[in-house]
Amino acid sequence: MSSDSSSSSSSDGEPFIYESDDDGWATYTEDYCFDSLILMRENDPGVTGLYASGSFQHIQEMTDEDWVQLGHDISHNDYLADLNLYETLDDRKTALFFQGLTRSNTLKRINIVNNGIGVSGIQSMIPLFLSNSNLVSLCLEGLDEIKTEGFSLLFQALHNSPIERLDCNDCVWIQ
Repeated sequence: MSSDSSSSSSSDGEPFIYESDDDGWATYTEDYCFDSLILMRENDPGVTGLYASGSFQHIQEMTDEDWVQLGHDISHNDYLADLNLYETLDDRKTALFFQGLTRSNTLKRINIVNNGIGVSGIQSMIPLFLSNSNLVSLCLEGLDEIKTEGFSLLFQALHNSPIERLDCNDCVWIQ
């Protein structure tokens, strides 16, 4: 089974679909997210992107061990290039997730949008930023707890990285 939205079906037989919000952004369905997660864990070459929203029940029900395991699963995947996390993480979950994710070298683009991540969350991400030689785009949008210290850590970690694009829209810089 492939994750291509034009030719796949979810576990209930319905085609994978995404909806468009008022701004024209693709909003993936929960079934699509869940099925892509299963296929990614199986190292399916058809899954090159993973999208997760904090509004999805299976994301809300993840335990600490599940977050570590998800990071490990992504690290052992040979095809995943895009990781998109929307309203899923706080500092604790970020530490758990990135603990397992540190060895990933296939990720090229990471989008972490509207998550409750502060300085300790940024510190948890730094080992991945230092070890992933393929990461070219990083979007940390809507993180209002990073503050000056977090940005300083982030910029130091990215100083010699291959990052070509850094997006920090709606992030709070001042203490």
